Amino acid sequence: MKKKIIAKKYLAVITAAVLSAGMLMGCGNNGAAEAPEEQKNETIEATKEEVAESSEVEESSVVTPFLDDIEKYNSIISTLTTEQYYAFAGVGDGYDVLLVANGVYDNGDGNMAAIDATVYGIDNGEPCYAGSVWSDGTAYPIAVYEDMLMFGGNHKMAMANVINAAVIVQKEAYEEFDEQGNATYFLNEGDIDNIKELEDNSVLTEMFETYNQATVLNFFQGEAEAVEGDMEMGDYPSNALEERVGRTSFDSYDEIIGLLEGDEAYALVNIKGYDGKVLLVADTVYDDLLGHMASTECTPYTVKANGKATADSLLLSGGTANPLAIDKEGIVFTASHHSLEKQCYGENGTDNNAIMNMASVYTEEFDDNGMPKTIGGFVRTKNSVVDDDSVFLNGDELELWAQLWDEYEKAEPINFTKVSK
Repeated sequence: MKKKIIAKKYLAVITAAVLSAGMLMGCGNNGAAEAPEEQKNETIEATKEEVAESSEVEESSVVTPFLDDIEKYNSIISTLTTEQYYAFAGVGDGYDVLLVANGVYDNGDGNMAAIDATVYGIDNGEPCYAGSVWSDGTAYPIAVYEDMLMFGGNHKMAMANVINAAVIVQKEAYEEFDEQGNATYFLNEGDIDNIKELEDNSVLTEMFETYNQATVLNFFQGEAEAVEGDMEMGDYPSNALEERVGRTSFDSYDEIIGLLEGDEAYALVNIKGYDGKVLLVADTVYDDLLGHMASTECTPYTVKANGKATADSLLLSGGTANPLAIDKEGIVFTASHHSLEKQCYGENGTDNNAIMNMASVYTEEFDDNGMPKTIGGFVRTKNSVVDDDSVFLNGDELELWAQLWDEYEKAEPINFTKVSK
C-alpha cells in the first residue's frame, strides 16, 4: 500500500507540466481541447510507464487515477481560484478524495504543503462535502499513510479516512497539561463520547513515528479567476446541509433552519463588522457541561446584496477542549492547544462576506511548564484592510499569548440550538 501512495506522488509531480499546459479540464484553457487525441493518449501512457518505473512495481499493480480524479472532481476544481489549492489522497472508500486548501507553503522537500483543508468525497458518483482536516502548525503538514490522512501538532496526532462520503477519525492521541505542567494522555479511537485516559505517552509517540513515515500531500494551484462577490470556496457545498439539499443559496435564515436535521444545530449571533445577525450552522454539537451546546466547527451565513443567505467561510477550533466562543464585542475565538485566532467581518473596504483575523498567534514548542518558548503570527486592532495596522510577532511576546488566552477564557462558548429531527 505504501508503494501505491508513492506512485501517486510521482504521478502528481510528473503531470504538473501537463496541468500547466491546460489539461486541467474546465479551467478555461482552450489549448488542451485543440491537442490531438493521439498526443493526449501518448502523454498519459508515457506518464503511466514512468510512474511504474519510479514505484518499482509492475504497471498492472499501480493505480494511476490522477487524471481521472481531475475529471471526477472537475465541478469543484474548475471553480478554484489562483488563491486556492487542491490535492488528492487515496483514503476514500475505494476512491481518491479531493482536498482543497486556502493556503500552502514550500515545506522544503519539493512539496507545496498545507496544514488545513476541506475534504470532498464521492456520493452516488458526484463530488460531495466530506469534512475538514487540520494541523496546528507548518511542522505538521497534512500527510497520508497507507489509507489514512494524518494531521496533528506537537501534542496530538490523528488518523482519518473517508467512509460513506464523511471524514471519520479512526484514531487520535493527544496530551493535555495542567497548571503545573503535568501531562495527561488520551486516546480517541473513533468514539468522541468514549475517550480513554492512558497511563503514558507511548501511543502518542507511536503515532508520531508513523507520521514520520507518511507522505506529505502536494497541492496544486487553482486556475479560475476570482470574481468579486463569489463565495470564497466557489459555488459548491460548504457543509453537510448544502450537500444534502443540493443548494448553496437560500431565501432566508428561516429556510436554512427549517432544512436542518439530525445532529445539526444553529445559533444567531452578532459578529463585529456585519450589520445584522449572523446565522451559524454546525454539523454536530456537544454538551460542554457548563450549560452550552457547543461546537468546534460551524459555517457562518449572512444575507448578501441580492437578498440571498449564503455561506461565508468556516470557523474551526482544534478540539472539544476549545469550543468556538464569542466576546461582548462580537469577536469569534477559535483555538487549539497550539494556536488562537480572533475573527470577525471586515469593514472599510472589506466586503461584508469576508471574515478576517484580528489576531492569529501560534507556538510550535512549549517549555516544561506548558508555556510557549516562542510565538508567531500577527495582531491588529482594526478590522480593516484599508487602515491595516497589523503587527507581526517576533517570537518573544509571551505576555501577549497569556493575554489572548485570558480573553478567550472570558469569552462565552457559542450556544447552539440542536434540531434533532
